[in-house]
Amino acid sequence: MLFLSALAIGMITGLQNVTTEVPTTETDGGSTVTDGMGLLETTKASAASDFVNVTIQERPSMWDMYLNHCPKWRPINHVFFQAANVFFLLSFLAPHTPSGLIWLRVALVLGCAFSGLWAWSIECYLDAVVWNSVFIIINFVYFAVQFYLMRPIKFHKDIEAVSF
Repeated sequence: MLFLSALAIGMITGLQNVTTEVPTTETDGGSTVTDGMGLLETTKASAASDFVNVTIQERPSMWDMYLNHCPKWRPINHVFFQAANVFFLLSFLAPHTPSGLIWLRVALVLGCAFSGLWAWSIECYLDAVVWNSVFIIINFVYFAVQFYLMRPIKFHKDIEAVSF
């Protein structure tokens, strides 16, 4: 919990480049050391000076790096991409019933089909087409099994009339 709190404080305040400078004289014997992150740390070899100057250089915070990492956004994707995501959304809204499982599989098949169309005709990504084709086959098999399990089971009247 302490680690998460420290992480949250670090993200809110942002990382800042802090350097400490100690005035050195020729007889002072001070040396400058660079740590692994590229920050300068000045060490003091003698106690001739007992003050330390701290300079804080302005750097963008972590929030600025996350929120402004795309100065220019690309245009909205093709309608196939949007339709695929709408069907994925509908598949996530399927209820936990046998007919809901049919709805889930049909929506996933349609979402993968539109995603594959987008990858094939608009972006030309062969790997996305192959993956979406595999997902379509898997979901179609699950759809067929669920549809088969939902069929009504009926016997002939003579068999149903037999009682033990």
